[in-house]
Order: sequence, then structure tokens, then C-alpha cells
Amino acid sequence: MRTIILIFMAAAFLCGPIHGQDASPGQQENELPKGDILFPEEEIQGIALWTDAVKEFSGKKEPLTIRDYLGLEYPRSLVASPDGRYVAFTIRKPSRDFQGWETQVHVLRVRDRKSWQVTTSAASCWSPAWSPDGKVLTFLSMRTSPHGGESTQLFALPFMDGGEAYAMTSLENGVEEYAWSPAGGVIVLLTEESLVREESQRGLKTTARSSRDPKPGKVLYLLDPRTGEASFLASVDRGVANLRFSPDGKLIVFQSNRTGEYNDEQKYDLFIMNLDGRLRQLTDDPGPETVPRFSPDGRKVAFITQTVPDIEFAETDVSIVNVDGSGRKNLTGDFDYSVKGFTWTKNGRLLAQVDEGMYTRVYSLDPGGGTMERVAGDNVVVSDLAV
Repeated sequence: MRTIILIFMAAAFLCGPIHGQDASPGQQENELPKGDILFPEEEIQGIALWTDAVKEFSGKKEPLTIRDYLGLEYPRSLVASPDGRYVAFTIRKPSRDFQGWETQVHVLRVRDRKSWQVTTSAASCWSPAWSPDGKVLTFLSMRTSPHGGESTQLFALPFMDGGEAYAMTSLENGVEEYAWSPAGGVIVLLTEESLVREESQRGLKTTARSSRDPKPGKVLYLLDPRTGEASFLASVDRGVANLRFSPDGKLIVFQSNRTGEYNDEQKYDLFIMNLDGRLRQLTDDPGPETVPRFSPDGRKVAFITQTVPDIEFAETDVSIVNVDGSGRKNLTGDFDYSVKGFTWTKNGRLLAQVDEGMYTRVYSLDPGGGTMERVAGDNVVVSDLAV
């Protein structure tokens, strides 16, 4: 069964500090509060995990302080394992001196709602992802670099067999973002271009970038997880983000505002790249198009857009477009609330996270007919969705 995990915000519950070696499924467990099955939708089993942060402090005579609020621990970056048995997520909490943040990766076992911390490095660990076979849990972490100084690299933790995490990359400028191909044969890596621009000097293919721009662009590499070899794919502009593979592993979709600058956040468009580096633009409309996700059949791409272009605080919607760029359709344009997130289900429907007043609802959308059905969200604030 596929599993939808709805984590509700204001959650001070999940995992206290756990120290020791990297943990396998049977080690260092915490028990989570009991939840309710929210909605069985065809082959989907839904469970909800929550706690009320106010209750955490209800026994205190003192009022809730800023330090209390900053110390709340709630899950982020949820990713369900391929078999639906586990959910990886991150917990961010203040450092002991409250001068910074520390992030570590945790895992929840869905069957009994036990959770444990799987990374214990002194350095923060984030951006967890499962290998397609579910045997390896990957994440990013900033460690001492072989090139000197510190850089963010990709690490792998043998999850099912246990063992220490090991570095999968040693790129000079580190790894900013990555994504597994569905079959697990390759991982796409995003890194900053070297100042010497070695790839360009060798005459390899690049995408358009202004020669008058002194800031370095970005580079995409394809990493073979079995050998650790990283091969150059293409040079891209520094606005590239949100990499995702198509279900057949032949295409990569991403967003870019071409500069990476905050002031250009209304200029995001979507692009599709073949594994030989050929690039084409998928959207070119006023306002931003972000968070692209291929449909399960690979024929469409869903993404977040705005009802009113170029207005920073405009209502956000979920739209779809065919992979060839035709048939763009706003699925929630007539809906009066903002869509903050979404995910595809196995049967080709969309689950949308919608802000309604003080709370968040979850709706099931039919991309074909455009119908919406509310499936979860009574007096809660949903912070993340994972299928």
C-alpha cells in the first residue's frame, strides 16, 4: 500500500536528542502519539501524526516565550520509502547557545509509529531521499572537503543493513541539490560552476548565459551510485532549482529564474532537459511557475503558479501542462484559497495542500475533470505531504 503522511505543524513531539552511531531500523526508537486514519482513497492508506504544541506548555505557569517557540521540534522534508513502510524527515532545532540551527535526519516506521534519529554528525544533515530500492537513505551534509575548507556533499546511509554513512561525492564546489532517477541507476547533481570553467574550456555543451555576468553559473552532473563516478551533463544558469526526473528516467524538469536572485522570484519558468544535455523551455508565461512534478505516467507536469502574475503575495494555484508544452490548465483558478503544496498519487490524482483561514485542508483533484474533493483537514495546519 502507498502511504500518505500528513504532518501537522506546531508539533513539539518527534524526537529528543539521540546520541550514538548511525541507526538502523531496529535501533534508538521513540514512540509517537497515536494518530487517526484519515482517508482510504483507493490504494492509499492515510495516517495522521500530530500533537498540540500549546499542550506542551499548558502545565507551565510561565507564558510561552520566544525561546520556547524556537525550541519546538516539528518535521520537515518528508519522504516516504518506496514500499511505504518508512518515512524520512528532518528535525531542526536551535544550537545549545541559540546562535544557530542544527538539523538532523530521522525516520518513522509507519507500522507502529516508532521513530529514531539516523544521523548524529556534529554537522547538520538535510534533504533526505530514498534510493528506489529503499536500501539506502541519502542526504546532504557540510563536512571537511578534500579540496580544503568545508563543502556540502552527498552522503549515503545503508538503511536496511545498518552501518555508517559515507560520502558519495567530493565535488570541488559541493552539492546544492540532487535527485534519484526512478530506476536508481543515476543521480543528478547540481553544483556551482568552477571559476576556471573547465567544462566550457573543453568545449562541452552549455546553455545560454550572459558573458557579461561575472557570477558563476551552475553545473549538472550525473552520478553513478554504484561506481561513484560523476559525468558532466550541462552548464546551466544559477537560477536552476527543484530538479525532478520523469518516471522513465529520460527527462529532468526544473525551474529557473536565470539569476538565482530573490528580486527575480516572479520570473521563474520551467525547463526540461534530456540526459544528453539538450534543453527546452516548458513554460514562458507572466509570473512564476515553480515546484514542477511529473505525473505518474510521465505525460504531464504539475506545478505551482499564481492567479495574478507578478504580485508577490498573490493567490497561488496548481496547474498542469503536457510535456510538449501544450494543454496548460489551471486546476484551482476558480478556488478562493491558495495552494501551498501538492503531490501526485499513484492513480494520477493530485493531493493539494490548501490554506483556508487559520487552517489547512487537503483536497483531492482530478486533473482531467478538474473536480475537487476535500479529504482531510479539520482545525489543523498541515506542514507537509508525502506519498
